Amino acid sequence: MGAAARPVRELCLAAAAASVVANTPHLLYHLAHAEAMPIVDSVAENALLAVTVVVGLTVFFAAYRLPAGNAAAGQARDGQARADLPRERP
Repeated sequence: MGAAARPVRELCLAAAAASVVANTPHLLYHLAHAEAMPIVDSVAENALLAVTVVVGLTVFFAAYRLPAGNAAAGQARDGQARADLPRERP
């Protein structure tokens, strides 16, 4: 939730990694027990579970395109330096 509200690289990487870590064993379990369901249900279920892993990996690798930390932290939206950050000395 925090990564969606404030999409900085570290939060996105953490959220995506958590998603992949949680969904991969879930997918593997269902793949190992696919014979317990009718074929149509098994294929649909495993395809949707695979999508969750692929989306997590996609977000994880896309997060590398985001700037490290909050690169815009030193600038306000209007281009002025923020008062809560130390200023550079000339």
